[in-house]
Amino acid sequence: MVNDNNSAGINSIIRRLFECNALKFGQFKLKSGIESPVYIDLRIIISQPDLMIDLCQQYVPLMKQCRFDQICGVPYTALTMATYLSAQFHYPMLMRRKEMKQHGTKQTLEGVFQQGNRVLIIEDLISSGSSILETALALRQAGLIVTDAIVFIDREQGGIQNLRHPDIDIKVHSCISFSELINYLKNEGHITDEKSTEVLKWINSNHCAIPVALHNQLSLITRPSSWKSYEDRARLCQNPLGKRLFELMKSKQSNLCVSADLTNCESILKLADLAGPHIVMLKTHVDIIDDFSMDFARRLRDLARNHNFILFEDRKFADIGFTVQKQYTGGLFRLSEWTDLINAHILPGPAIIDALRQEAVASSLKDGQARGCLLISHLSSEGNLVPADYAQEAYKMAIKNPDFIVGFISQTKVSADPAFIHMTPGVKIGNEKGDQLGQQYTTPEDAVQNKGADLIIVGRGIISKLNSSREEFETNIILYKKRGYDAYINLCQ
Repeated sequence: MVNDNNSAGINSIIRRLFECNALKFGQFKLKSGIESPVYIDLRIIISQPDLMIDLCQQYVPLMKQCRFDQICGVPYTALTMATYLSAQFHYPMLMRRKEMKQHGTKQTLEGVFQQGNRVLIIEDLISSGSSILETALALRQAGLIVTDAIVFIDREQGGIQNLRHPDIDIKVHSCISFSELINYLKNEGHITDEKSTEVLKWINSNHCAIPVALHNQLSLITRPSSWKSYEDRARLCQNPLGKRLFELMKSKQSNLCVSADLTNCESILKLADLAGPHIVMLKTHVDIIDDFSMDFARRLRDLARNHNFILFEDRKFADIGFTVQKQYTGGLFRLSEWTDLINAHILPGPAIIDALRQEAVASSLKDGQARGCLLISHLSSEGNLVPADYAQEAYKMAIKNPDFIVGFISQTKVSADPAFIHMTPGVKIGNEKGDQLGQQYTTPEDAVQNKGADLIIVGRGIISKLNSSREEFETNIILYKKRGYDAYINLCQ
C-alpha cells in the first residue's frame, strides 16, 4: 500500500513509466502462456537513469523495516536496482547466476558471504512469486537465510500469498499494488474507465499458483532448521532401495560411500570388510579390475549383507536401450545379479531408463532385492562439457520415474524433492584442490552444506590408508564418517 507521504513520488514514477512505454496496454502473451491485457516492462529504466534512481529510492523505507546483512537482485531486471542500492547505501550485494558457470569455480552465487547471513531479495514486480522462489532456493541452498523480499509492483495475482506458504515463509513488501497503479492512471486520464475495469477484472480472475516444478522443491526452499531428517525422508521414497538407503544413513549415523577404485579383487574385499561397519555404500568400477570373477562378486555381496551396506556399480550407462540391457545383465560382469545400484547418463533420452528398469525389475523378482538407478547431473572433472541445463533435464526424467530413480550424482542440488538422494563425488579432507588429471576435490562440509549432498563419495582419501594399520585406517574412515554426517545433521537443527 502506498504511504500518503510518499504518494506524490510514486505517482510521478508511475506517470513516467507510462510515458516511456514501460506500462503497455493491449494483448500480450505472458511467460506462463496466458494472454494479458497489460504488460509491465521495468527493464526499460536502465535507459532512464533519473527514473531508475527515483524508483529505487522507493525501496529504501521498506528496506528499513527488514533485517538483513546483504541484498540480492533477482536476475536480470532487478540486478540494476540492487546494484544501485548497494552502491548508494553501502549494502553488501550478492549476485545470483541464472545458469551455473561452466568454467572456473562453477558458482551460482557471486560475492563474499558466510553461512547464516541474512539476505534481502530485491525484485521489480511479483505475479506468482516464482522468480523470488528460484533466487531464495539458490541462497538457502548456500546456507543463507531469506525471510524478506521487496518488489516495486505487486500485480495482486497471489504471489505474496504463495510466498507466505509455511514451507517458504518469505514476507514480500511492495511499494505499490497493481490496483493502485491502475486507479492512478485512470484518474489522471491516461487510460479509460473501460480499460481500467477490463484490466482489474482480468487481474482478479487470473491468480497465479506456484509452478509445479518449484512446488516440488518447496522442502529445500524452507529454512535450514526445517530440513527433513533422513528418517523423515525415508517415508517419502517410492523406491524401496532409496528408502533403505535413508534408513541406513539414520541407523549407522553415516552418509559415507567409499569408492573402491582398486584393480584387484582381494584389495577390494579387504576394503569392504574394513570399511563395512562405517559406510552405507561401496562404489565399484568393475571394468578396472584385473582379475574379476563372479566368485568375487558373490563374496562382495556377502560382505555387503554382513555389514549392511549397498553395492553401487559406477557404470555410467550411456547407450541405446537394447545395448544397455545387455551391458547390465550380460557380459563378463553380469551386474544385475549382484549390484543394488547403478547410474546412467540421460544423453540417450528417457528410453535408457525404461530399458534398465525392465532388467532391474526382473532381477528383483528373482532374488527379492530392491534395485535402483542414479542419474548423472554433473561431473566433478575440470573442464567437462556437461551443459548448464543438463541437471534440470535429469530432474525432469527423475520425477517421471520415482519408483526406479533413487537420486543424482551431483555437484549442486538438482531437486528439492526430499525423496531424491544427492551424492557428491570427489570428497577429500585436506588442502588439495584436485589431482593432475582433472579431478576436483571438495571437503565433506562443502559437499553437504554448500553443494547440497545427502551422501559423500570418498575414494583416495580412504583407500590410501588401506595398507596402514587397522587402527590408522579406522581412525581415518571414522573422521570422514563423522564430518559428513555431522554436516548434514547440523543443517536439520
